[in-house]
Amino acid sequence: MGRSEESVYEELRRARAELARLADVERELVFWRARAEAAEALAAQWRTVQNRTLWKLFAALDQLRARLVPPRTRREQVVLRTAHGAARVLAPLGCTRRIGADRFVPTGHKDVLFVYDEPGAWKLYRCDHQAEQLGYLGQSCDLVRSDRVDLVAALGHYDTFILNRVDWSDRVATFAEAAHRAEKRLIFDTDDLVFEPELHRKFAFLDDASESDREAWRERLQGYQATLAACDSATVSTEPLAAQARGNVRQVDVVYNAVSSEMIRAADEALEGRSQAEKEARGRDVTIGYLSGTPGHNRDFLEAADAVAWALETYSHVRFLLVGYLDLDARFEQFGDRVMTVPKQRFEALPALTARIDINVAPLERDNPFTECKSCVKYLEPGLVGVPTIASARPDFVRVIENGRNGFLADEASEWRDAMRELVESSERRRTVGAAASEDVREHHTTRRTAPLLGRVLEGQRRPSRTAAGIARES
Repeated sequence: MGRSEESVYEELRRARAELARLADVERELVFWRARAEAAEALAAQWRTVQNRTLWKLFAALDQLRARLVPPRTRREQVVLRTAHGAARVLAPLGCTRRIGADRFVPTGHKDVLFVYDEPGAWKLYRCDHQAEQLGYLGQSCDLVRSDRVDLVAALGHYDTFILNRVDWSDRVATFAEAAHRAEKRLIFDTDDLVFEPELHRKFAFLDDASESDREAWRERLQGYQATLAACDSATVSTEPLAAQARGNVRQVDVVYNAVSSEMIRAADEALEGRSQAEKEARGRDVTIGYLSGTPGHNRDFLEAADAVAWALETYSHVRFLLVGYLDLDARFEQFGDRVMTVPKQRFEALPALTARIDINVAPLERDNPFTECKSCVKYLEPGLVGVPTIASARPDFVRVIENGRNGFLADEASEWRDAMRELVESSERRRTVGAAASEDVREHHTTRRTAPLLGRVLEGQRRPSRTAAGIARES
């Protein structure tokens, strides 16, 4: 007897439903099989971790903690309250540390955001010290590394953005465009000539670099130049640097480098901490010092090398202290332990080390646009501890040093030697010139004293009628 058409269709429907159920079961089996395989892999990693000595130490410490402070007990609550209280006290002092790359999320509204790519002496002088100056002026600011902030999201929280050596990128381009639309001020800041790619061969630290390294630096300089051109204006540390920057952006102002309140405190501490034995030794020996903060000062030191070697050869009580990076030529080997070398030091350690020297030398290569633009920090820092400086007659040293009163300026070999002779042979001259330098730095070149200059510059810098984006497109 034949089956009705209706029964056939019903059986077909049930068969399809069963096939669908089986497909779901198969997919679920695949899912759980994958979960099981992943769990087994994690279990294998966990067994490996448990077998490590460090983990066994952590486990033992945890067992000890459980015995001393049992969970869910009054003792545990007391310990946790104490720990949380300590964290609240230490956090403002910067004594706590978060794991991983901290992301900076601005809150509220402030006047200025300082943005920098990499830490260094430039960040200290151009961001930290300027932030201190703004504090004296009653203005608010934040400082942040460029890779730790969403710059576009920060636009609503600040009026002005100061970009210290920030390299150009798609991210920076997006930010610059959004900043211009929002009518926020963008200021490029630097205290070095780092925005002229064609001058990369003037950098002494690239003398022994490979062509690939040179090309990488040239590309970095192009990036700084692009960021400079995309800004409304610039602030720099010296007059020659301002002249160079004006080829890339319309408005450029000079904000001179200055020493901070913390540097003054550290200098005072270094002077107070010198022992009587050190003071007596300073009366017998004369130490010439050269503090090289970064590689690539071999060309610079050649300006003073003859005078230093002459002093060592002429006076048996003269010593030479080299701090940091420098390749001394062979003639210095004959002086044995009278030539002392110290590795590069943390910035905080420099005041105590500088206070040990009697004469500071600050040479800079002649006829080099890069060194012509350098600032006078190698006069400011020794000056804080009363050490007289002999400096190359580069523009910013000429600005602050009155030759023979608060320091010495030298260009020719004879000028270096004459200044060296005068200071080596007279402890009184070392004392009076060093005292004049200290008075000058503390009176005229501190963040507190120079804060009004930064205030006037920021007040006077306004966006040009032709946008920086337009300048960048035309260049």
